[in-house]
Amino acid sequence: MAGDRLSELPDDLLRRVLHFAPSKEAVSTGALSRRFRSLWRASAAVNPEARIPRDVQRYNRTSGQEDARFFALHTGFLSAAMAALEAAAADGVLVTRLTFRVEACWGDSISAFLDRLDPNVFAAVLSHRASRRVQELRLAAVEGGGFTRNYEPYPSHSLASCNLCFGSLPWETLRVLDLTGCRLGGRATPLARADLRFISDGDLNKDSQPGDTAILWKLLYEFRHAKELKLAVRGFKDIAIVRAAERTELLCKNGFHDLVCLELEGVHKPKGKTAAVAIANLLRCCPVLRDLRINLNTAEGESSKESRHVHEFLQRKSRDDLDESMGG
Repeated sequence: MAGDRLSELPDDLLRRVLHFAPSKEAVSTGALSRRFRSLWRASAAVNPEARIPRDVQRYNRTSGQEDARFFALHTGFLSAAMAALEAAAADGVLVTRLTFRVEACWGDSISAFLDRLDPNVFAAVLSHRASRRVQELRLAAVEGGGFTRNYEPYPSHSLASCNLCFGSLPWETLRVLDLTGCRLGGRATPLARADLRFISDGDLNKDSQPGDTAILWKLLYEFRHAKELKLAVRGFKDIAIVRAAERTELLCKNGFHDLVCLELEGVHKPKGKTAAVAIANLLRCCPVLRDLRINLNTAEGESSKESRHVHEFLQRKSRDDLDESMGG
């Protein structure tokens, strides 16, 4: 009979793995043995997740009444996060990684779940004594869409309106702010480095509205104090500003005056000019830029190829997360 190979792993490696695991799975490892009961609390990470079923919303569309199931999910989500923080604090552990992941069919449900109920999830978690030295803060608001072959949801291109309690964020220690499907709410962050990805199966290129490009540029300007910026878009048309009036409004009045390193990744059509326009737009508002790296991929018209592009992107991101968890 094969031995228990998991128990042969050193504590440091197990804590590293648990650092990236969702809170529910991390806590459940405590049932394996006495050893694991303390390991998950020492992982220095709290990563709560929630999936809101399609038929559960804050207000029932049929009756117009508040849905008790929605509030129960919110209470359970917050209680689990606070319990994990309390357990870490009891062992003298300062949490360095916080990850919130909420999946729902409707963006309004995500916004209400995270930001509009009392108590506020962000305010409660970020004000906890175990969260005072957070270095990584990640928020994924995953709305609708399908699933990849690895059962990873496609991020939505629509942006949930979530207030991150801007003044309460631990800017002195924060080094990673990872936002998927949401925005900060118009405030500029003091982060020196930002990694932004706008990837969606829906593809803004197909049925984008006039205001979509402006929305994305306004979100970009929330990181206008960054010195290093990585930007990945599904199609360069998403950020290309063609009309002179829009360029005056979005580019001339703003700028990335501290940006010295810019890395771009996106799909373009070989016969199109949107990639060149988008790059020109960015260069126009980066007066001190010294390092520019561009990774252009040829656009693929078939929907199956587009889905594969998103799938491959998520696979790369998963591999990067796995390498990081293994300390590679």
